[in-house]
Amino acid sequence: MAVAETLCNLALAKLVHKDRINSLAAPALPLERHFALIYPHYRDAELSRHPWRFANARWELVQREGTTLELCHCSCPGYSYVYDFPGDMLKPKRNDCSDWIVMGRSIVSMTPDAVIVEGTRRVEEALFDPLFCDVMVWRLARETADWPGVTEGKRVEMARGYDEAVTTAQRENAFLREPQTTEGQDTLFSWIAARAV
Repeated sequence: MAVAETLCNLALAKLVHKDRINSLAAPALPLERHFALIYPHYRDAELSRHPWRFANARWELVQREGTTLELCHCSCPGYSYVYDFPGDMLKPKRNDCSDWIVMGRSIVSMTPDAVIVEGTRRVEEALFDPLFCDVMVWRLARETADWPGVTEGKRVEMARGYDEAVTTAQRENAFLREPQTTEGQDTLFSWIAARAV
């Protein structure tokens, strides 16, 4: 059975629902149609919501041939060069040094040089991190908690399970961490002062 169907069936098991699904590709039953509708949306939402290590990627973008921002009928002072948004990119990650911004499904830059963009990508399901799978199971269960045949009051329990799964993924280092800044003088922190020696 494919990963998507397995995750959906695990969500149903958490809900103590008696039914199981067989296919999201050719949904025949109402429950299969429900999961076929929500699964791709929540998969992409969860990939975009947190900086998952397994979904991080870098792209080198080349300027769209013969296109400048003036030809796109947009106005954004200083940003004159247009680049295509990579098809497998879900969410680009900007930092303080980025000289580009996102406009619709394009990236516009201040320079004509190739742009390096880091971000979240769509990932083949066979490569999903187990902690991401756990988050997805709880999310699917939470979004299906009001389905007929589910015990009353399961939504709160599923929301709590989802929050715990996200916390566990964070604690187990499944997310990329941003560089941390310190307040005040570095010499106040002995471990920083020791590294400087």
